[in-house]
Parts: sequence; structure tokens; C-alpha cells
Amino acid sequence: MSAAAEAGFLAELAPELRPRFARLPGLAERLATWVALPEAGLSGAEVLLAAVASRLTIDDGADPEAALASFEIPDLCLALACAKGSPRALEELERRFGGEMDRAIAKSKSLGVSRDEFRQIIREKLFVAAPGAAPRIASYGGRAPLVGWLRVVCARAVIDLARRNDDGVPDTDQGLFDRLPSRDDPELAALRARHAAALPIAFAEGLAALAPRQRNLLRQRYLHNLSAAALAQSYGVHRATLFEWLEAARGDLLRHTERRLKGAMQQNLDSLLGLLGSELDLSIRRLLSSTVEDETDV
Repeated sequence: MSAAAEAGFLAELAPELRPRFARLPGLAERLATWVALPEAGLSGAEVLLAAVASRLTIDDGADPEAALASFEIPDLCLALACAKGSPRALEELERRFGGEMDRAIAKSKSLGVSRDEFRQIIREKLFVAAPGAAPRIASYGGRAPLVGWLRVVCARAVIDLARRNDDGVPDTDQGLFDRLPSRDDPELAALRARHAAALPIAFAEGLAALAPRQRNLLRQRYLHNLSAAALAQSYGVHRATLFEWLEAARGDLLRHTERRLKGAMQQNLDSLLGLLGSELDLSIRRLLSSTVEDETDV
């Protein structure tokens, strides 16, 4: 079986990857171990090996051993079986991760959605697909624990519900500097006017330079107005950790912005960045899109 598993796996790989993985010591034994897992009985051995092969990229050829070790194989098997509609797999996912769904909605009682209703919403997001399309669960890449991936799905569902229940008060169409408090310093006022175009561009580029999780944190905290407690719950971390993440994201944003501004501004940069930092909570709404991003290649 190990030889057959290896041959099948290599056949599914992109041609440029096959030589690197074919030379990997112990490949057949590793694949046989995967296939022997109880969870592999849910997805099917061939489906599992094909799925892993399809998720390997050219970059993985640099270190095939590390690439294969990065997969959460039991979680991937479960997700693949759910994508096929296996009743056993669907029940197992609900048993293992139903509590995550409940916790995601528990602190959003104002949304008026019960735990059972929220579970049904998540089921539809994960398992119901448009004609000709794969269900959302099929996009799980298997390189991070499934629980973390599901937390992101639940967080997005909470955001969707919050936006649905929003009063619809639009954000005013103001530029970055219009949001800053007025200053009586004539020199600073002149700088603001002179660099009114450069600073918003640098700020937007600074946002683009952040990690997806950092943008998501800023987006959900300042654009969607999710509380720190709700964010901590959705990520499964203590509130103190969540606050550290937020502060790191804000600090990195300012540093990225400063680096991009230095080419356009030669004086009083600290003064303007000080203003930007003090008003970040306001200006973040202007420059972040509302779409939550995938945080890892999972």
C-alpha cells in the first residue's frame, strides 16, 4: 500500500515538484501513516493524497520535508469529508467545534441570534455551495489547525450579522486631514496643507504592508466596531493578548507610513506622524476596506 500511495501522490504533484519529493527519504512511509489514520477513512485515501498534492506550491520544493510536516492531516481529512457531505464527518465537526460557534455568538446577544440559529448560519456558510461551486469548507488548506480557520469563519459571520443590524448611519466623506483636530500652529497648518496628498497615500501603503491579521484586527476594531472582548473571543486569546496585537498593528502601521513618507517630506515629519497616531482610531475607517481577509495560507 505504501508504494501505491507514493506513486499516486507523486502523480498528483505538479511536474516541477515531483523530482524533489520523489527523492525525499521516507516519503512512502509518511504517506502510509497518513492513509492509516482513522480520519482518512472519512475522506478516502486517494482524496487525501490528491488534496495535499494540490496544496503544495513551487516554494515547497525548497524544503519538501518541512512542507509535508506543516499539514494538519486529521483536520484536513475531516474537512475533505465534510466537503463531500459525509454525515459522519458533519456530525464529528459539529461535535468537535460546535462550542466554538456558540462562543462566537455568546457575547453578541444584541444581534438577536440564538446559538442554534448561529450554528445553522455557519453550516450554510461551510457546507452549502452554489451550483457548480465547491462548499466553503473545501477551501480549508490544512496548514493550520481547523479550529483557527473556523474561528475566522465565525468572526466573519458575526460581522455580517452586525452589519445587517446596523442603523445604516453613513460615514462622512472626509479626507484624512479633515478628521484631525485643528491646530493653531501656523507652521504645522502649512505642513498639513503642503503634504495633504502625500500622507494619505503613505498611510494607505502602510496599511498594505501590514500582515493580513493586523489589517483584520484594525478593520474589525475600528471599522466594524467590534469590542476587544469580542475579538479576543473570536481569536481564542486573552484580552491582554488581543490588546498587545492591536498595539503592535498600530505601531507597525505608523512605522510603515513613516518609511514611505521620508521620500516626500524632509521636515517636521514627527509632528505630522504624531497627529496621525493620535487620530488613528478615526482615520482607519477612511482607508480600510470592509472585507475581512484570510490571515494564513490555510
